[in-house]
Amino acid sequence: MSRVDSSEEDLPETQPLAIEQLIQKAGGFGRFQWAMVVFGGLARQGVTFFFYTLAYLELVPKLECKNQTMQTFETCEVEDICDGRDLIDRDLWRVDFSDSRSFHNWMTDLELYCYSDFMIGLLGSITFVGFAISGLGLKQSDRFGRKKAILGGTLLSFVAIGMMFFWRNLYAKYAALLIVGFVSFKDVAIYILVVESLPKKSQIYAASWVLSSDPLITSIPATIFLMAGGKQLQHFYIAGLVMSVLSFFLTLMVPESPKYLLEKGKYGELRKNLAFMARFNGVSMGEYQIEGELVPPDPLETPENSQNKDKSDRDQSDFINNSDNISETKMNNTENDSSQPLLGKVGAKEFSIWQELKDRRTLLNLMCVIVVFCVVSFNYYMISFYLKYVEGNIYVNTLAGSLSEIAGNFGSGFIQMWIGSKYSLIVCFGFSLISAVPLLFVTNSIVIAICVFSGKFFIEGGFNIAYFVNPEIFHPLFVSFSFGLCNFVARIFTIFAPQVAEIQPRQTPIIILLVFTFVAGFFTLFLRAKKEEK
Repeated sequence: MSRVDSSEEDLPETQPLAIEQLIQKAGGFGRFQWAMVVFGGLARQGVTFFFYTLAYLELVPKLECKNQTMQTFETCEVEDICDGRDLIDRDLWRVDFSDSRSFHNWMTDLELYCYSDFMIGLLGSITFVGFAISGLGLKQSDRFGRKKAILGGTLLSFVAIGMMFFWRNLYAKYAALLIVGFVSFKDVAIYILVVESLPKKSQIYAASWVLSSDPLITSIPATIFLMAGGKQLQHFYIAGLVMSVLSFFLTLMVPESPKYLLEKGKYGELRKNLAFMARFNGVSMGEYQIEGELVPPDPLETPENSQNKDKSDRDQSDFINNSDNISETKMNNTENDSSQPLLGKVGAKEFSIWQELKDRRTLLNLMCVIVVFCVVSFNYYMISFYLKYVEGNIYVNTLAGSLSEIAGNFGSGFIQMWIGSKYSLIVCFGFSLISAVPLLFVTNSIVIAICVFSGKFFIEGGFNIAYFVNPEIFHPLFVSFSFGLCNFVARIFTIFAPQVAEIQPRQTPIIILLVFTFVAGFFTLFLRAKKEEK
């Protein structure tokens, strides 16, 4: 991707520049933008080492029970070492740590063998409760800035990691995972900060990298560590702490989002950040005017100004010192005006979300999109928790799933550009069905790995394409509302994904996934954009 030189912009210097033009003037996609993309991938990591490795942290190891007659240890199941909620005598059983699926995790360290499937599944569900309320944290990124939200989320990450490391009981894990889910707003704020610092034509590629960074930096290295013989999962705590510290200091070094500063009217800080961006890219900004910025009066404009040079000088000085405050005050006044809470202007027409909801087509589209969001979110996380029960090699299956996520992030964009969002969703749901069916009865490890790769590719693809659908079928001023509602409902619905993954018999979760996928594909058929002028 080549850097766009500012000399390509032939706009008159007196013409106010919008944010896209300002980024192009500062070098387009240059060294600074590459650095931001790398920052986005690295800064998201930290507590991801707990969430993306949760299947390993709660995996039941290979158990051996003592044969009283032969006085030897033989392979046994969890039911054989439990007497209700209590463990039998420790001399009568042991963990075979020589087995590749056995390591020191929460199951061994906290001895959770006799806890119900509900209590084990709650480790995942409580994380999604945190996800559901993470919007409260994300809202602060609009109020205080992207950087402050990221730094606040990183500090909370330190709290979660400390609780994981020092408090060795199940309820401490619940509390820590609730924080892990809540601080997911930090990841979204990082994503927004990166995307808002890039030219529009580069954003889709950067977004694919940022979203792919989680499996690439977290789950794949963690799986390779275990395949190489690692037994102490406390190394994940150390990795999470190191990445959180790195995220904190990297965030201190990067500038605030230029789009955020423009929207808040902080023109002085915006100019400093653009100058930093331009220097990093090896270009010069020159003279320019920012769209919406107050312009000091020109003394040559009128004869009267030449007679009031002192006044003009004072005006210019006032502008330089106070333009940020004036603009911010103006912005605050606008934000505080709640007389029309859900109204916007579209040309000469007023837009109301409540009026839009009265439209049958909009309401039907919203219902269908909510179903789609719920299913793609549920399927994505449920299959991630279920992998530990799938026949075959858990490490190979996890690697296949992680690699398919990366491929799905990039591939879904090309599918969507080829046949459109609606039909892309139908394709993803259809191939998800085909990929999941063999998991009900196939035992061949190679076939299972292929099914896992294919299934997660299309589940991940459907997850991404669901985000493309909203702007295509809804009014521009309705999109933010639909995104927020769909995400909130989907996160609440996904709370049950870890619980479903624990249901017996083990084919039941796959059957539920198949039914949900079919329902979502059926609802997708009813998606249709309104025929109206936008």
